[in-house]
Amino acid sequence: MIGAQLLLWLFPSYQGLLIASCMAGASLGFALPTAAGLIAAGFGPASFGAAMGWTYAMVLAFAIIASRFIGAVFDMTQSYVPAFVTFAVLTFGVFVAMLLFSLRDDRQAA
Repeated sequence: MIGAQLLLWLFPSYQGLLIASCMAGASLGFALPTAAGLIAAGFGPASFGAAMGWTYAMVLAFAIIASRFIGAVFDMTQSYVPAFVTFAVLTFGVFVAMLLFSLRDDRQAA
């Protein structure tokens, strides 16, 4: 997904959008079953349905917000690049937060 975002940032053209869309589709094809497995492992079989439903409801809400954000940024700047840079920075921030939380969990387990 990061590669797709980077491609859109470097090549904001129709061809870049087409290739990045294919890359994003493939990455989501790998991510969705993995997320379901992580939710099942984290919440257990009794709560899997509710956890999965809430997870994808939140994903949908964020997707709608992101689409509106991208449209507003394009209307203001006539370019998608600022929106893609914003998402790249957010992706990096989430990556750092995941690392920090995993380090904290490792220390608590020891």
